[in-house]
Amino acid sequence: MIPVSFRYVRPVGLLLALASVPVIAHSVIGLASETCADPKTLLAGFDAPEPSPARAEFLRSVMHMSEFAEGSVTRDGRTTGLDYLVLRSWDPKRLYHRPEQRLLKGVVAKGTRWEWLETGDRRLPIQTVEYEKLLVTQSKPVAAYLLVYDGEPVSNPYWAQLRSSMSQLVWGKQPMTLYFVYGGRGRDPGETEAHIRSWLIDAWRRHRSVCAS
Repeated sequence: MIPVSFRYVRPVGLLLALASVPVIAHSVIGLASETCADPKTLLAGFDAPEPSPARAEFLRSVMHMSEFAEGSVTRDGRTTGLDYLVLRSWDPKRLYHRPEQRLLKGVVAKGTRWEWLETGDRRLPIQTVEYEKLLVTQSKPVAAYLLVYDGEPVSNPYWAQLRSSMSQLVWGKQPMTLYFVYGGRGRDPGETEAHIRSWLIDAWRRHRSVCAS
């Protein structure tokens, strides 16, 4: 044990007191900062059917979700062969680290690629899943998703979390939202892709209008 001069007691004590603030805030109090003005309205806007308790429990255990909504993607009152899942979680890495591997069973993903989706007023960073082989389904699968963190679309989730690390020390952890759309490619791949892009654009616009209000 190294002895410390009494003249350092006060500055060392001050440093320890400052360091204890985020520890107490996060470990004891569980401080958190909600970044959406009205998350319940956000999810209610998708008009999703009531989920089963088993499905909710699965998403809580696997994705650490706090709220979610899922349903079928329709266009002009017609089904498109696509489904959607909206997840909010206070554990962002569960959402941005290969979510397709946990959400889609029966298919093996080869990888993902980023692409920029033009919306007219901004570009959205969309991650498209590429599949290598099929295990169960006979229809070629397709999936894409958008991540939103701290009110902004995320192109690099690691940088987004690093950038917010200082504010999280004071205000607590923040939730991430995953907009995930998936299904079979269908007879017209171009039409399927158009439905995916349209749904993701609509989802972002809803997020922006509800959460920023």
